[in-house]
Amino acid sequence: MKCNLCPRECGAERSVTRGRCGSGEEFEIAYIGLHKWEEPCISGENGSGTVFFTGCSLGCCYCQNREITRGGGRKLSAEELSDKMIWLESIGAHNINFVTAGHYADKLPRLTYMARKKGLTIPVVYNSGGYEKKETVKMLQGYVDVYLPDFKYASNEISALLSDAADYPEVAKECIGEMLRQQPEREYDENGLITRGVIIRHLVLPGLIRESRKVLDTILSCYGKDVAVSLMSQYFPPMSFEGRLSFLNRKLTAGESERIQNYLFSLGFSEGYVQSRKSAEKDYVPKWEV
Repeated sequence: MKCNLCPRECGAERSVTRGRCGSGEEFEIAYIGLHKWEEPCISGENGSGTVFFTGCSLGCCYCQNREITRGGGRKLSAEELSDKMIWLESIGAHNINFVTAGHYADKLPRLTYMARKKGLTIPVVYNSGGYEKKETVKMLQGYVDVYLPDFKYASNEISALLSDAADYPEVAKECIGEMLRQQPEREYDENGLITRGVIIRHLVLPGLIRESRKVLDTILSCYGKDVAVSLMSQYFPPMSFEGRLSFLNRKLTAGESERIQNYLFSLGFSEGYVQSRKSAEKDYVPKWEV
């Protein structure tokens, strides 16, 4: 069957070739383990049970994890991966965190069902770049407890330049709208860990503070103040850039970080998270292995 899961609609027959996302038909996993650098309500004390899938339909030029999103991982069957999910809960994971799993969205309901049948009790988090078709997100209803999407860009020109996806803003609006339809209320347990809901993330890029303000304005105008927004300041140059992309050759300045954080707080969202600029180091990126 030709794959049209993501907005690229590449039409690849993934049983015999790889799609635009770089993935075939089987699950390919780069990393499984506890990750302690998500938002506090996700990572908690023990860490989030991260399952990082290889491949990505977006392919941002500045990707912090490019060595695995554009490379191969270990192939696992649904049976094997569901066992790994049970193992993550057994070592103290507060949740199962599917990272960049959109190109396997059609297989996630069965995977999650299998894990639940085996005794999985912790929430399932869907951690995505926000570039997903509304129809694809609908497949996940009833299987995902917490959505953790990015809202990367508000401008078509910027999204075309950095992710070769001029339609990103329109796609992200619909994608996140569907996530909020499924999980409109945020719920937390007695330890302050989120068990249900949506947190919208935005990675702040150097030199693009005006674009970040537009993103926050768009979130406010589309979804109102009663949403949770997380500003990430973890960007570091993963490679050397030239020409129109040369502005990406540095981290955020303290002034940039302060200005966008102040703007976030001025908008009056009901819940907001900010990230220290100290997180803009390779040490905060897990070693990619299963």
